[in-house]
Amino acid sequence: PFAQTLEIIALAFATFMIIVPLVGGGWSYDTEWGLYSNEQIRNYLRKYQGMDVCPPSTTNSVFCTLNYRMVVYGIPGIVICVMALAVIIVSFFVSRANRKAFVNKKIIEAFTKQREESMRKQKKESHDLLYSIFPKPVARHLMHKEPRKHITSGSLP
Repeated sequence: PFAQTLEIIALAFATFMIIVPLVGGGWSYDTEWGLYSNEQIRNYLRKYQGMDVCPPSTTNSVFCTLNYRMVVYGIPGIVICVMALAVIIVSFFVSRANRKAFVNKKIIEAFTKQREESMRKQKKESHDLLYSIFPKPVARHLMHKEPRKHITSGSLP
């Protein structure tokens, strides 16, 4: 289960961080790393926001493009990693608990089998003892007879 969980998490990460942004235009084909340049980010925001939210001044422009990169690339990556870590940790503990439950079940089954075998053996020994002490008809009668309630001193009138 742990390997399957890890595989599912890797596929989810690839889907949400690579495939969806690639199809939705979140990756640039103009740069080596596939990330938008500062100028491309400013043009994108100007085009779709309808205003110049990233003026070309150095300090504000760097902050604005860094904020855009964090919102578009960083936060989804961090959220997916945190969720993946949580799922992997829960999967580990559930798997461990299931393994312990399986071992406990096998131990209980073994003890039950051992107890049943012991009871069969005791019953056979008690029958053999009755047959060795009494004649066979009397022994059979004693084995099939209901046990009497013992009279105690507190039950007498």
